[in-house]
Amino acid sequence: MESRARMKLNLATAGLALTAILLTVGAAPAQDAPTAEPGAWRHATSLIGSPGYPEGFAHFNYVNPDAPKGGAVRLSGAGQTFDTLNPILDKGVGADGLGLIYESLMTSSIDELNISAMYGQIADRMRYPADYSSVTYHINPDAKWHDGEPITAEDVVWSFDKAVELNQSQRFYYQHVTKAEATAPDEVTFTFDETGNRELPHIVGQLLVLPKHWWEGTDANGNQRDISKSTLEPPLGSGPYKVGNFSAGSHVEY
Repeated sequence: MESRARMKLNLATAGLALTAILLTVGAAPAQDAPTAEPGAWRHATSLIGSPGYPEGFAHFNYVNPDAPKGGAVRLSGAGQTFDTLNPILDKGVGADGLGLIYESLMTSSIDELNISAMYGQIADRMRYPADYSSVTYHINPDAKWHDGEPITAEDVVWSFDKAVELNQSQRFYYQHVTKAEATAPDEVTFTFDETGNRELPHIVGQLLVLPKHWWEGTDANGNQRDISKSTLEPPLGSGPYKVGNFSAGSHVEY
């Protein structure tokens, strides 16, 4: 699976890179959490052993919720300029760090890299059958876009469809996913073309979720947006940062 992880890194976003690297442990022996029955809803999953954080935990142990807010950090780029703020196209060069404005269905625990543990982010729980032929995610009702609109199962399905349509590396990365569908107003199910591969629920849990209503809407000048084209309009996200001041090919602030 290491080659798949490298394909994920082609998005060149800091927020996605660490999660993708975790896929290199996929060939290791697997062991389900003892309390997680096949088909049951679970708040977390891991490829090896059992996730250590209980359901409803407040924050990861390495996070200080009382840390001072503010300040700035300046980082160098990867030796290349950028010419687009579209996060999924495989043409053009996306801005470094663009993943900071987005979230995925699941997020990794940095202090559990040895077991590749993942916990709900946009999703608040997940379930899959004993043969790992599919996975279903339940969308957290508190998950919102920066404009206050709720994140929906339709957003997830649309994001998957556009990723495999418009990005060759993503089409390869998700090659074993036969379809994504909203199986309830707040649930999305991914179906796989093989069984017994317990890494596939992790792979789709890393999907970059985009706001369908924003990309299918119009900009401030009334022009129709098009996710199949490059853009320098700061996109709508749901993550901890927003795009701030930037100059294409020079710098970008979040």
